[in-house]
Amino acid sequence: LTMEITRIEETEKKRFAELLHDDIGQNLVAVKMALSNTLKHASEFEPVTREKLGDANVILESTISAIRSLSSDLYPVTPYVEGLIGSKGLVEAIEWHEKNILNPAGIETQIEIGSDIEELDGECKRQLYKIFQESFQNTIKHSGATRVTVSCGFKSTVLHLSVKDNGKGFVNGDTGSKRSGGVGLRLMRERVISMGGELTIDSNKSKGTEIRAVIEGCWEKCRTEGLTDNNKEG
Repeated sequence: LTMEITRIEETEKKRFAELLHDDIGQNLVAVKMALSNTLKHASEFEPVTREKLGDANVILESTISAIRSLSSDLYPVTPYVEGLIGSKGLVEAIEWHEKNILNPAGIETQIEIGSDIEELDGECKRQLYKIFQESFQNTIKHSGATRVTVSCGFKSTVLHLSVKDNGKGFVNGDTGSKRSGGVGLRLMRERVISMGGELTIDSNKSKGTEIRAVIEGCWEKCRTEGLTDNNKEG
């Protein structure tokens, strides 16, 4: 039931994100283009009018940027990454994120992900990607880290996930603050819980942050006929 509720929420988030980006966002872009064309003839207007038009242009730019950011936050998995997870797998999608998001932000990465992850149900892999993505976003926005270590794999039938950075960290228990990326951490926790797992956060000022998830419900989503519980013992 929890996974079904999560799926419905994801569908609604995607629909709203597309509405923001494709309809409202594009309409604002059209308005900005019209305003920009008007500003080309600004010399014909009174100084006060030129100033007001310039202010309106700045506000429009800020609003468009905010809508794009909100759309991305609501449904951060782009169609390209969705396709990548489906066709190439979770590891490929995370490596794409590494090369296109983390590394350009000046963050070195060490990623170790077990091949058995690819045997999971597609929805599980999408949820795992979003957990990683939220964690990476927190690292970029709040931690000031230069290095991130990622590990993910099964021990017996239990999935263990870890994302550790060398950033500034925060006081444990202060996860509601903007500095600690409280919203992102809550989203990660909700995703892990929806998959039947638990999330723990270990952070100290100046010593970085480690996010760990232990998910027991994942293996039930495995679709591989060739792997059985016997392969997962020990």
